[in-house]
Amino acid sequence: MSEAALTIFRDARKAHNEGSAGIARRQCRRLTDQIAYVRAHSRYYRELYQHLPEHIEDVTLLPVTNKQKLMERFDDWVTDPELTLEKVRAHTDDPDRVGEKLLGRYGRYTVTTSSGTSGRRTLFVMSETTRTTAFTVALRGMSSALTPSTIFKLLAGRWRTAMIVPIGGHFASHVVAVQQRDASPMVAKRIFPETMPLPELVDQLNAFRPLAS
Repeated sequence: MSEAALTIFRDARKAHNEGSAGIARRQCRRLTDQIAYVRAHSRYYRELYQHLPEHIEDVTLLPVTNKQKLMERFDDWVTDPELTLEKVRAHTDDPDRVGEKLLGRYGRYTVTTSSGTSGRRTLFVMSETTRTTAFTVALRGMSSALTPSTIFKLLAGRWRTAMIVPIGGHFASHVVAVQQRDASPMVAKRIFPETMPLPELVDQLNAFRPLAS
């Protein structure tokens, strides 16, 4: 686990111990920090929030937007000027780049897309901070499943994980599955397409014998 993830994990545990008051303080502080940040770095949000007071602690005061407006003004609402709609679309149009980071030598962003069933494909861009936070929250949610037997198998190098996800695009579950598989070469992880016929999927899972799926 990275140092950033450990920091988030410790803070989450501290917030839990502090109760509702501690959680409310963090929510308020992070809301004001986020609003100040987007006002400083996003043209779109600077315009959207121009009539709001400088300090906001009530999320209901924020004007509502939607994914259609954000997609139409993608280059205006992102807070990194290097992150353009053209670059993101070029990335997601290439099926060979599923799981690959965007921008920089080692990549700064994870890019995923919606399925497009609503008639318009939406693009989602996650920073490393966002990914780390999501990973930490998921790990806390899995804590009840980490039994002594599971932990022993993990420490013994017998952690085998099967991931059943939709493939054929930069869908979030597929992208995350590829990144997790490539980040842990010492751990046996296999990705199975959700469209695989059930009898074949069952046979392959039985042959692979994952510890978790």
